[in-house]
Amino acid sequence: MSKFSFFLFSIFFGIFGAILFEFFLVPAILTNPYFEKFKFFRNIQKEIIINPIQEIIVRQEEIIPKLFLKLKESVPLIGKEENNLGCGIVITSDGFILGKKDFFDLRKKVVFLNSEKENIKIIKENEKEGLVLVKLEKNNLKTTPFQEEEIKIGEFIFLIGRKNKDTIINSGQVRSILNNRVFANLNDKDDFLFCPVFNLKGELVGIINSFNNNIAEILPIQQIRADFGF
Repeated sequence: MSKFSFFLFSIFFGIFGAILFEFFLVPAILTNPYFEKFKFFRNIQKEIIINPIQEIIVRQEEIIPKLFLKLKESVPLIGKEENNLGCGIVITSDGFILGKKDFFDLRKKVVFLNSEKENIKIIKENEKEGLVLVKLEKNNLKTTPFQEEEIKIGEFIFLIGRKNKDTIINSGQVRSILNNRVFANLNDKDDFLFCPVFNLKGELVGIINSFNNNIAEILPIQQIRADFGF
């Protein structure tokens, strides 16, 4: 065998060996408890487990501020009084808005929208959840897409909370799903109840229903759409 042929063979064998080691031997070793006692393999396991999480955290820090700028107009301030405003959610660009029942003057059929008084038509109430869907005589409102797929445990989400002049962003992760409720490690003041929660695609996931012991209970958008028919 010539030196050149031997050189090519060595390169080919080295590449083949590296592929075999990375894609077959390493996964087999890391899933075998016997190798956990060796520091070298424990370090590899940590890198494989931690790096994707770090990437998600970095992605959150980059994407959430951008999404907030895009979504904030779809979360208008609404209320019975000009100086007591909370979160509303624009459902359609032609004036359908969802919000806490107490934020609307249902008797006079008016609401303050971003400090401007507007007449409303009551479309549907949900007494159990304390929500109401109304129609305003407005067009070209900013909307947000709904999450179509069911939310999953472990999914990263964030809250946009508004109360009078205060606006907050709070991010967390879905911890459990039980009885058509989503529970996530989002914690904030009760001022931000009924404010919207979004995923990292900028899709509406649901509405905060309560805060308790550093856990937020979220009413998922699929349930809200089923209740209100939109």
